[in-house]
Amino acid sequence: MTRMTIRQLLPLLAFTFAFVCLAMGSAQAFSRYNDGCPTCHGAFTDGTSPQETLFPNDNKHTMHRSNQYMATNCNLCHTADDENNPFIGSSDGTIDNPGLGCMGCHGRSADAGHDSISSGLGAGLRQHHNNSGVTACLGCHIDASPANYTPVGEDVFPTYYGTVDTAVDFPCNHVPTADQNENWSDDTDYIGLDNDGNLIYDAVDVTCVPEPSGTLLTLVGVTFLGAIGRRRAR
Repeated sequence: MTRMTIRQLLPLLAFTFAFVCLAMGSAQAFSRYNDGCPTCHGAFTDGTSPQETLFPNDNKHTMHRSNQYMATNCNLCHTADDENNPFIGSSDGTIDNPGLGCMGCHGRSADAGHDSISSGLGAGLRQHHNNSGVTACLGCHIDASPANYTPVGEDVFPTYYGTVDTAVDFPCNHVPTADQNENWSDDTDYIGLDNDGNLIYDAVDVTCVPEPSGTLLTLVGVTFLGAIGRRRAR
């Protein structure tokens, strides 16, 4: 048996080191809700969290799935046999929506491509945590830092918003009312999510524009038709 030289050993050592680092990174990653989220946000079947958010029916899960609230299709969040511990970035999906898991509502496809170990959909969510002092994401995700990437504006829709599979339909909350847009908790601040991670919520964020109302659309329509009528009269 011949002895290997240092030069011959280097590729093997490099491969071994990379494999160990990858294995360690995978073990530390938050790939599912129970991997670390409950530490700050509580169990998914609890109605409260250390962040003091209050949920209807004392249950986050009920808030997401019940027709009385968000009415979200189970397959947007769950994968078969996931033991009620959803994957953050994947799910079974439906015929109308891809299986993006939590990222379908808590991330935006427009942020994709700016992270080294994930699709990047959750850049805004990661920066919200980082800017709040929870810097665990930055250890793996380069897009967790505003210095490395600026997420798209608050008004950009997450993939699942406004689709047939959920009642959540607008990322900016301009009216202080519960159970609409993306505000479904029982809190009285009537704010939704900080989608772009800058700690500025909803209508206060300069990127948010008012949701077109029926009254506004009617006014625009009447004005447009009136202008056509006057032009024809000439």
